[in-house]
Amino acid sequence: MKFRSTLVLALLVAALGAWLWWVERPRVEKEAEKKTLLAAFDKRQVAAIDLVYPDASIKLRRKDGRWRIESPVDVPADTGTIRNLLDAVATAESKKVVAETADSPATYGLEAPVAQVTIELDDGTRLPTVRVGKATPVGYGAYARVGDDPSILLTTGAFQAGVKKSVDDLRDRTVLSFDSANLREVRISANGRSDVLLEREGEGWKISRPSELRADPSQVQGFLTSLENLRADGFADGAPTAEQGLVPPERTIVLVPREGEPLELRVGRTVGDENAKKAWVARGPAGPVYSIPDHLAQGLAKGTEDLRDKTIVSIPREAVAAVAVTRADGNGFRLEKKDGAWRLADAGDTAMRQALLDRFADDVRTLRGSEVAAEPEDAHALGLDRPALQIAFEGDGGKPLGRIRIAERDDAGRKQHVADAEGGSVAWVLAEHVFQRIDRSRDDFLDRPTPTPAPTPVR
Repeated sequence: MKFRSTLVLALLVAALGAWLWWVERPRVEKEAEKKTLLAAFDKRQVAAIDLVYPDASIKLRRKDGRWRIESPVDVPADTGTIRNLLDAVATAESKKVVAETADSPATYGLEAPVAQVTIELDDGTRLPTVRVGKATPVGYGAYARVGDDPSILLTTGAFQAGVKKSVDDLRDRTVLSFDSANLREVRISANGRSDVLLEREGEGWKISRPSELRADPSQVQGFLTSLENLRADGFADGAPTAEQGLVPPERTIVLVPREGEPLELRVGRTVGDENAKKAWVARGPAGPVYSIPDHLAQGLAKGTEDLRDKTIVSIPREAVAAVAVTRADGNGFRLEKKDGAWRLADAGDTAMRQALLDRFADDVRTLRGSEVAAEPEDAHALGLDRPALQIAFEGDGGKPLGRIRIAERDDAGRKQHVADAEGGSVAWVLAEHVFQRIDRSRDDFLDRPTPTPAPTPVR
């Protein structure tokens, strides 16, 4: 039996070796023999790229490690797009020689090439120009010539498509370039009114105007991240105009760094139909002018209510030892932490839904509103003097840590739940999904077995 197993294993090894030798080796050797249109060059040493098309030419140059379009406009270029272009040129295949010479270059589309690419290196060396002609009538290929060599070569259709670039394809689409960690102020205005002033406060932010308020760290950082990631989907020539809604702008955002000059973003008019809405934006009063998807522009329309801290209560997890819930319907309960786990105070050995207990305790100790219901609050008008739900937090030894009141109100025929914290002056609207998560009674936490349906009697 052992000899048979050894023999089978030996045969498998021999079969694998034969497959590697007869199948994989020729394929690997063929891959190694692939020829490229240009001899290998170091893409890191490329200083300039000239692109020539039947109706346009584009000059690109690297300065201080960054790429720019020099002609027909002088604007920053997109580094990733340039990298992909160089990769395409460096790896463009020369599949075979179609003809040693061409009596009629027009036959191959090489009299007026689809594209011409010339690369210059840092030392001034200019690599042979690659001319790309028309696509082959059969198969996904294209014709090409390199430098002064009269040979007609076959390359890939992917390379032909990859070198067809417009100025807009090559432009840097970054609208604003800044480091959010280096900002000390953010100013937001709409329709000429100075609405919000955010100021750095330690590692966080505060709202200084129109009134002194705590800022929501996640909302402010999300707003700044949206600005950092803002990318144009189109460009407009010339300075900003009134027709674009940029003179004066509909909204203005000014970013003030700790060092350096402020950056200004102007947000203008929305254009386009329902399926392709875009908004004009400009970097400062002189531009450049970009278009961005309208939903991104709408996401920049932030005011005080969006950016202010909406925390109703926030108590550290380790500080809370008990949570007492009082309900107007009488189904209140008390949770106590024992050995690091939450338990119903009077449940004894009854099995409980531990995950639900933990989530409830976390939800109520970090409760947030969605919008202001009243500021300053009118407890009687909101029903908070007769709450449907009260949640009290205790620390070790029964030390009071805070209390939340929640009431239901009718807002123009729409049911809403409002909440306030003990000692606070603002009443907040609770999002309905938030209220549903904390609207619990004692029985919700008991892990009762699902009754098994009685069998249907057989007749």
